[in-house]
Amino acid sequence: MQGLLCLFAFVILLIVFARTDLSVALVAENSHSAKPFIYKVAGAWGNHEGSMLLWVTVLGLSGAALATFSRQLPSRTLIAALGRRLRWRSDFTLSCCLHPILLPDSIPRRLRAGA
Repeated sequence: MQGLLCLFAFVILLIVFARTDLSVALVAENSHSAKPFIYKVAGAWGNHEGSMLLWVTVLGLSGAALATFSRQLPSRTLIAALGRRLRWRSDFTLSCCLHPILLPDSIPRRLRAGA
């Protein structure tokens, strides 16, 4: 279910970027109406939020495929696939946790008026 919901969210993101819906803040900040169509679509994962959603979608769909076909796989292949998926998920989680620490300037901040 998680994989399908993530896929649905990513498809919606692709649609908003393809249509250049500038009422969505993410599209307004990362797209332009004069861009060629292929660049509009690529803009969906060309920003931080879109690439994170793409990775979560890939992880969710791979987990769903693994859960669906796990009974048909030999145990040795299943163990290798589970180990690889666990490695992907742990690497992704680690990168999400380390990003604000290692690259604090990439996170936009709003300063108070008095500061």
